[in-house]
This record gives sequence, C-alpha cells and structure tokens, in this order.
Amino acid sequence: METENPKVVYRTSVWVTIQLSLAVNCAIAGMACVLFFLWKGFGAWTIGVGTFVGMPLLMLAVLLYLGAVVTDLKTRGAL
Repeated sequence: METENPKVVYRTSVWVTIQLSLAVNCAIAGMACVLFFLWKGFGAWTIGVGTFVGMPLLMLAVLLYLGAVVTDLKTRGAL
C-alpha cells in the first residue's frame, strides 16, 4: 500500500509580491526610456533619458527581481 505525502503549500509573502511588482514597473519604465532614445535617432538630449534614466531603472529592476527570488528561496528553505 502506497502512502501519499501531502504537498506542502507555501504562500508567497507580501514583500516578495511588492518587490516583483516594483521590478516589473521599473523594467517597463526603463525600457520605455531606452526605446524613446532609440526612436528619436540617438539625439543629444535623449541620451540623458535613455542612458541616465533608463539604464539605472533596468538595473534596479534586475536587483529587485533577484532580491525577490532570494527571499522566496530562503522562505521555502531551498537556499
């Protein structure tokens, strides 16, 4: 007779959900800034928007995503 092990259900914490939504919003804003820079034909004034605003937003999005993943893995005991 086989015994079934019940599956453990983990609930995602509110902080992880907030981090993921912030990461997505930062990534969308950063990509919009970079896309604006590319659409305007590499103009001198758009370099500031694309490079000095868009790229830091994209890096912030990656850091927020990695923080959410590490937090979630620690919560589940996998890390």
